[in-house]
Amino acid sequence: MKDSLDEILAILNTLMCDYGAYRVDVNFSNAHVTISFVDNPFNYRLYGVNEIMNRQFSLAYPRQTYLSHARLSQDAVSLVLGQFAVLSMTNDSIRLTRASLNIIDGLVGLTFSDKSNYVIPADDFLNGALPLCTTGFGDRYGT
Repeated sequence: MKDSLDEILAILNTLMCDYGAYRVDVNFSNAHVTISFVDNPFNYRLYGVNEIMNRQFSLAYPRQTYLSHARLSQDAVSLVLGQFAVLSMTNDSIRLTRASLNIIDGLVGLTFSDKSNYVIPADDFLNGALPLCTTGFGDRYGT
């Protein structure tokens, strides 16, 4: 997954901004992605990396305007997904194993190889409230 991570995240960005995906969950450990779409919000879809990399993948979904009730801007979606890539490559001793983004509630979920889990507002995430480098982070957001 590491070799194609930038392309996968770009496709997820497109799905969220142009095709009605409101939640993505990237599992870096097993190279799977779970996606929830507004047209069928109670049934998420699980995909392997090879499925997402298929050039025809996004054509299976109708184009939609960006969700008016999303708490994140389209620019913020791109920035959050980009930070997922950075975190997944940052530290070999404690790796990012799973990351999720929900544009409706504006929350980012992070799971690390040491089994720590965090759910934080995307704005805090983008402003540097990262679990491995911010004093007091666990007190505010740790689970």
